Amino acid sequence: MIERLRQLIGDDAVAETDFAAIRVHGRRPGAIVSPWNAEQAAAVLRTCTENHWRVEPSGGGTWLDWGRAPERVDVLLSAERLAGVQDHQPADLTVTVAAGTPLHEIAETVSADRQTLGLDPAVRPGATIGAAIAHASAGPLRLSMGTPRDQVLGLEMVTGDGRVVNVGGRVVKNVAGYDLVRLAVGSRGTLGFITRAHLRLRPEPESSVTALYVADSPDPLVELAAGPAARVWPAALELVSPAVVSRFGRDPRWTLAVRCRGNSRFIDEATRRLHVLSPDTHHDVLDEAGETRFWEGLANLEARAAVEVRLTGLPSRLRRLIRAGHDEILHEGTGGDWLVAAHAGNGIVRLWRTDPLDHGRTDALCAAIGSARSAIETDGGRVVAPRIDARDGSDFDPFGHPGPVLELMQGIKAAFDPAGVLSPGRFTV
Repeated sequence: MIERLRQLIGDDAVAETDFAAIRVHGRRPGAIVSPWNAEQAAAVLRTCTENHWRVEPSGGGTWLDWGRAPERVDVLLSAERLAGVQDHQPADLTVTVAAGTPLHEIAETVSADRQTLGLDPAVRPGATIGAAIAHASAGPLRLSMGTPRDQVLGLEMVTGDGRVVNVGGRVVKNVAGYDLVRLAVGSRGTLGFITRAHLRLRPEPESSVTALYVADSPDPLVELAAGPAARVWPAALELVSPAVVSRFGRDPRWTLAVRCRGNSRFIDEATRRLHVLSPDTHHDVLDEAGETRFWEGLANLEARAAVEVRLTGLPSRLRRLIRAGHDEILHEGTGGDWLVAAHAGNGIVRLWRTDPLDHGRTDALCAAIGSARSAIETDGGRVVAPRIDARDGSDFDPFGHPGPVLELMQGIKAAFDPAGVLSPGRFTV
């Protein structure tokens, strides 16, 4: 396999992994392949399809513990060499980047023209735009800025059988038709290897302000987020547990962070409203340094997750989701230092810990998730565990059953990856 791949794209683009530290959910790849362009990636995937070699797409290698554990990984297809900002059009608020470009590099480039991508996912150092798109990853700013599905205008990607396809376009206004961009975003590398992305930008806000409201339980803060806080046009509404804020040296109680961003006039008015938002709840309006420490600290904590569980549902059901996560799932014998946060305006609750669980506590966690799923899914929500080291041979499914859409998803997978070589079984299909 190694020699065949080297013949295709050169010796320096293919590395053996006998001594490499890189792992895919604990499995060592047979080879790491780093193409220089989409055509080389296509040649590699055609050969992998012909030989039924299993392929794991990778950006900066920061999400390789995400998803189901693979049976084996023959080729790790890396976007490491597909990096760089290729075209920035400030007047059009668009930028074209290679998939292996680190998120921080894009942010630095566009900020020179006072523009922003508007994505703030909790990522580890070196995380790339291609991986963020593949995972549809977004942070607290998703409330106002959306997710990658709202930011990606077009994509170039290579299908499992080695076709280079372009979906979407370079401009904000595109012709009507099948929205294949939204299909590819969040597909977790199961439909194709992303090589280039055309992205929508936003004007960078002049200023920002964050107020923290605290309570002994999440209930009054959920009501605050759903009512008064939602009426100040927040950029982010984040509800965090005492264990999170204690990491920042703050009062270890449940905390709702309300963030507003905009021009100076809007921020002045938002600051006034934040001071009177909840007269009966203790609050603290952060200065600029404190605001930066809070949001960066939260992202850094979540980025270090070794185990992660997510509960999603309607924002109106947030109290039930928090209760199911904090009181039901974590209470069932898992122990340890768990952190809890919720995108309060979106109905997304995250539970995570920065150290792994032993097998006994992992089994207990899997059982607790299974018990909580039926009630949450009956109510229209979902419970997934994208980062969990379930024991080999366990029947626990990190993503649960997707329901009647499974057949449709399998058909789409077969159209883009007929031989099923791209991340087989790692995600929903």
